[in-house]
Formats: sequence, C-alpha cells, structure tokens
Amino acid sequence: LLRRVETRVFNAYLTLVLAVLFLPVALLSNQFRGPLNAEVVGAVLVLALVCTVVASETLCRGLVYIGASRAAIILTLEPVVTAVLGYLLLNERLYPSQLLGGALILAGVARQQVAEYKAQGMESRREGGGQAGGQGRPDGIFGEKRLPK
Repeated sequence: LLRRVETRVFNAYLTLVLAVLFLPVALLSNQFRGPLNAEVVGAVLVLALVCTVVASETLCRGLVYIGASRAAIILTLEPVVTAVLGYLLLNERLYPSQLLGGALILAGVARQQVAEYKAQGMESRREGGGQAGGQGRPDGIFGEKRLPK
C-alpha cells in the first residue's frame, strides 16, 4: 500500500479517520474536565502533531528501509521505552509485573534478532558470500537498506 500511496497522504487519511471515530467516544466519556483555553488547545495540537503525525510519518518512511517484520519487532519495544521514560521523567513507579513484562519483551526481541542473524549467516555461507572471515552480515544493524550517499 505504501508503494502506491504517498506517506503524507496515507497519514492524513489515517489521522482524519481515527479522529472522527474517536472524538465521539472521547466526548461521551465525560473525561474533559477543566478549562478549554488557548494553552490547552495548543498542548493538544502539539501532542497531535508530534506524537501522532511525526511518529506515523517516521514509521512509514522507516518501513521502506527495514521492512514490516523488523519494524514490528522494534515496535514491541514501545511499552518498555514508555515505562522506563515514565519512571525516569515522571517519577512513576515500576511494579514487578511491569519489570517482568519488559524483561520478556526484551528477551523476545533479542531471541528474534539472534535467530535472524544466524539465518542470514547460514544463508550467506551456503552461497559463498559474506564479508571477511565468513561473517554473513547484512548491510546495516537490522539488515536494512542503506541510504544512498
């Protein structure tokens, strides 16, 4: 889909559809308490632009270079990063269940990356390729395409 539709167009439609779908839910939940002034609207716009539009644009552009499967593996780290940043920046408490979950996520990502690295090394050795020392290493850390220089 991303090869046929420009990233910005895709993100614009995605953001618009999600905003239309979730606005009624947000309004009906009666969660809006407090003033609705310029400062609040500005904060919401910054969150919308930085956390949604920029993040989605970056993800879609990154998919071209690392592929969907590797992006999915990397995205599994999101809850771990969120918990750690909450702890470091917002003084939130980390519970044992969160630490265990984070450890399981990290172990799963590491296991997957090691398995892919070994598979690429075996494939490269069978083909007689690879770099010096018989190391069948991909172009980049995750086997992504390199940007032209």
